[in-house]
Amino acid sequence: MLGAIIGDIVGSRFEFNSTNDYNFELFTDKCGFTDDTICTCAIADALLKGKDFGESLHEWCRLYPHPKGSYGGRFAQWVYSDNPKPYGSFGNGSAMRVSPVGWLCRFREDILKSAEDTATCTHNHPEGIKGAQTVALAIYVANTGRRCNKPTADIVKNVIKECVEFSGYNIDIHMKDVENRFDETCQGTVPVALWIINQCNGFEDAIRRAVSLGADADTLGAIVGSIAEAIWGIPEEIKVSALSYLDDRMKDLLHKWRRSKLIKGTILKSEMDMDYIKFNELFEECSAYEIVMFVHYLHQRGYEQMRLYAGMSPSGMSWRWAIYPKVFIQTHFDFEHGSDGTPFQCIYGSTGEDYPRRRDMVNFDDVIKEIKPYVNLAKGKDPEYVEWFQTIVDHAEKRDFPIAYCEYFEGDSWKFLMSKERLKYPPYHS
Repeated sequence: MLGAIIGDIVGSRFEFNSTNDYNFELFTDKCGFTDDTICTCAIADALLKGKDFGESLHEWCRLYPHPKGSYGGRFAQWVYSDNPKPYGSFGNGSAMRVSPVGWLCRFREDILKSAEDTATCTHNHPEGIKGAQTVALAIYVANTGRRCNKPTADIVKNVIKECVEFSGYNIDIHMKDVENRFDETCQGTVPVALWIINQCNGFEDAIRRAVSLGADADTLGAIVGSIAEAIWGIPEEIKVSALSYLDDRMKDLLHKWRRSKLIKGTILKSEMDMDYIKFNELFEECSAYEIVMFVHYLHQRGYEQMRLYAGMSPSGMSWRWAIYPKVFIQTHFDFEHGSDGTPFQCIYGSTGEDYPRRRDMVNFDDVIKEIKPYVNLAKGKDPEYVEWFQTIVDHAEKRDFPIAYCEYFEGDSWKFLMSKERLKYPPYHS
């Protein structure tokens, strides 16, 4: 969501003093965050805490009663009301704040539903809802493309195609029709944002084009920035500059956001950090045997989509493992078939013990209870994988464990440590 915040900050000084100078200075002492950043943070905070979007927006906006540029008239009334109700808006405020949804929702239908929910607490007009959904969808499509290592040009093409097909927006736009035209509606802003994205070659280029159009600079910048981040990423120097404009509350939220979002955009619940800590406390001095048997136990309990990846450390002194729900590899096929590094954050660790020698076996039910949100992501059937995994269980009973890292690969199989036997790659279905 930092892309939206950057677009807002860069565009803030031009909201009521527009420019057509593409080469303007990005950050000056006249820049600052506006209501666009505040509302974006509110949506992210709601996702992390599982709160109602409207409630979070109300709380965050009241924490910042006088933002740079102020709140819009009807939205200001909503903020200051003790009983806020949606007011049928189709303003572009629903589109500028929605970007966190595009990063932290797993499937297309979840993206569209959550985007709708972020809008309807205020912008319950169909155009207001569609604007939010289109921006969130753009981010989702871009993330999917990047995870699949598609060429950037193909990602942009897919973003435009998917968003136009979904929204029906016409992005056959001519500069003379939109330059220096201040339009605060979704239907007047989101198509322009897509039109800009379709011409860009990078994040900074996108921000400069959006702001120098001479339109609603901060909000158009936020919308374009949110999509551009998902396509191109953000240059480090721009990140650092933007963060200097945020207060400690916002910086803390961004820190939590980064820690709760999986690398490369894969989904993860906000409880992940605590799950990881709890798991490693319960599995203190864990053994390879317990890790294998824990995954086997989960399969028996109906969590058949939990998977194990294992390998040796370079020194050969410890056995490394990662336990993760299948959903984490929907676009990471290579991870289980030759990657030498984990492409997403998950529960992982290492051990030098093949069997627990100094204590009783870990109580697996206690572990499940403590990390239930994480385990629940693996609920469901995957009989082909369970059958495949039984070979690993059989070997573990003999104190023989798999090593899957690529330096141990030969052909299309994993290798067992003691017996040197081979096991075909795990079955995979998207």
